[in-house]
Amino acid sequence: MDISNGLLIQWGISATPSGRAAKVTFPISFSNASYIIVATASLGDNNTSDYIRGYLWQHKTSTYCLLRTTSETAPTAEIIAIGH
Repeated sequence: MDISNGLLIQWGISATPSGRAAKVTFPISFSNASYIIVATASLGDNNTSDYIRGYLWQHKTSTYCLLRTTSETAPTAEIIAIGH
């Protein structure tokens, strides 16, 4: 969603984590890497055996972000990113 003042709000799901990292590629590039991203584990309908695993951003560019997780078997991450 692009707001008239240039604020850009994007959301989606990361790639499947590999080596404790998950890549999020934005459909629209931000003007710089000064955006905020919030991520949480994406749990399926049958999540009784799943538990929330933490995600932290490791590397940001205007077109993608790498998220780090503490688990080798982490699920994908649902994200929201806000910036210009």
